[in-house]
Amino acid sequence: MRPPTRAWTRGLASRRPSTGAVTVREAAEAGKSVEAHVLHLLVHGVLHLLGFDHIRDKDATLMEGIETEILGKMGVADPYREEDGV
Repeated sequence: MRPPTRAWTRGLASRRPSTGAVTVREAAEAGKSVEAHVLHLLVHGVLHLLGFDHIRDKDATLMEGIETEILGKMGVADPYREEDGV
């Protein structure tokens, strides 16, 4: 008998790209390393689990500041800073 996740994953793969492929593409499009992008996604997700959100501008500013501080301590550049005026 196959584990349920394998069957579920196979079903999803036939309809859309894998999460890994999307993450790699997003990192490349942003000019970031996959490692930096994954760390940002993890920090962002954990902050959501802790109750933070970014629906209102004030909350988004707070959450982005916390993300940037945590990522900076991990050696990851500010993911919200625009490079070269972009």
